[in-house]
Amino acid sequence: MSLRDKILSVKDFELVEVEVPEWEVSIYLKPISGMKRAKLESMNNNNKPLETIMMSLLVDSIVDENGNQVFTDEDIEKLGNKNSKVIYRIFTEALTVSGLSDKEIEELEKNL
Repeated sequence: MSLRDKILSVKDFELVEVEVPEWEVSIYLKPISGMKRAKLESMNNNNKPLETIMMSLLVDSIVDENGNQVFTDEDIEKLGNKNSKVIYRIFTEALTVSGLSDKEIEELEKNL
């Protein structure tokens, strides 16, 4: 197997289970891809509204126990209307799972 094939075949997304008692469920968070991270950073650098960045990250990060995406872009408004305390807690956990540094997280939080 070539180096290229090895790299592309590796499943390097570890799921993290998060208990959400307010919703009476456990969800799983998957790290975002490199492509998605670049897109989110671009959105942040272009002064896109934080809610757009936040909801986009959540839609991509929240998965079921098999790694299947739970939400789609059509769910962004409904998801955004959930309890802000819960959404923010999941958002900050999703940032951590995706490997954003404390400095990057602080930069995003400044816009809250």
